[in-house]
Amino acid sequence: MIKCVGFDLDGTLYDERSYVDSCYDAIAMSINPEEKDDIKAYMHRIRMEKGDQAVFQHVIGHYALDQGALEDFVRIYRTCNAQIQLYPDAEAFLNKPHLWKLALLTNGGVWTQKNKCCLLKLNRFFDEICITGQLPRNHWKPAHEAFEWLCEKMNIHPDECLYVGDQWTNDYEGAISAGLHACLIDRDDRYRGVAARIRSFDELEDYVSRIGE
Repeated sequence: MIKCVGFDLDGTLYDERSYVDSCYDAIAMSINPEEKDDIKAYMHRIRMEKGDQAVFQHVIGHYALDQGALEDFVRIYRTCNAQIQLYPDAEAFLNKPHLWKLALLTNGGVWTQKNKCCLLKLNRFFDEICITGQLPRNHWKPAHEAFEWLCEKMNIHPDECLYVGDQWTNDYEGAISAGLHACLIDRDDRYRGVAARIRSFDELEDYVSRIGE
């Protein structure tokens, strides 16, 4: 019997690209307002080519900035008043009364993820918000320790929890490895042929009710 539904945050409940875009806009403005659009485009290109972790150092090198700029970039990213909002189907689901407890398990640094949760006003929906930045780095999703931590916080057995996320490895395989049920939210139809998926949170209540049939 499912007693808890756990959720990923980025890409699952809202479009993570909107947070990144707002942060890059603020960082580009801090470097040179007159070249903001070009700097922002450069940051997005580096993110696509090299990944999130490479962006700030590449910007510092490309624009010949002092290394002290890194601290400013990190501060902006952690505290940005980003223009983000829940996906409409996610907000509709979270606003409904439920028979299960709701929990959040998200990868990322504590300050950044707390900022996102605050901007989205997520405390009103969840019994627990678990940010893996509080754990050793090798215990972040998809490590089983992250999901076990969620279950411990919720005082449930792993097979009493369904975890919902948008990433195959971090969310689906990670949850399964820890003994949870798992379901992919697949808005972009990337996981055709996978039985454990929904295309919208409008389908989630029915999906939960079928577990264990």
